[in-house]
Parts: sequence; structure tokens; C-alpha cells
Amino acid sequence: MKYSIGSFVYVANDVSIKQRNAMNDNNPVRPRSSDRAWVAYILEIRASDADHVYARVCWMYWPEELPQQTRDGRRSVQGRQRYHGMDELIASNHSRQPRKDLSVSSRC
Repeated sequence: MKYSIGSFVYVANDVSIKQRNAMNDNNPVRPRSSDRAWVAYILEIRASDADHVYARVCWMYWPEELPQQTRDGRRSVQGRQRYHGMDELIASNHSRQPRKDLSVSSRC
């Protein structure tokens, strides 16, 4: 799979792996909204060779995942608000050092 700096990608997690395995067994698992795939924005890509690729990402959050202390101007908000779009994601203000253990499942 090809992806590049500036791409939004789905990152596999335990739930998405179980769902994929169940679908391969013809036993689909109905995902809950909290089971959505992780989404990341690629900030940097490093590679020593084709088998050792590292990505630094900015994690994106669904509105339902926002912590209680989230601020919208002066007021505190939590979860989806009326102004959030149906598929809206919110960029985090943190990223990590490049990681090899990210398993990109597809581009968004």
C-alpha cells in the first residue's frame, strides 16, 4: 500500500483486526460506534529499507472520544455537538516519535 506525507490513513487496532478476521470467517461482527478504526494524519515517513518503514502521525479523534476537559472557547464540551458533521474528525495536538508498529490498513 502506498501512502505519503499528508495522507489520512486508517490504522489497525485490536477491534478492527477481530472484525476483519470475523468477516474472513463469514461471521461479520457489527461494530459499535466506539469500535471505529483509528485515523491518523501522516506527518513524516522514514525508512531504512522497504521492510523497515516508520511513520510519525497526528492522531485524529471522533467527537465521541473527546475527553471531559475539552474546551470550545470558554465553555467545556464533551462528545458530539450539534455543529459536528456526521463523519467529522478532530485533530489532536500531539504526535509521537516515528513508530514502526503502526499497521496502516487503508487510506481514508
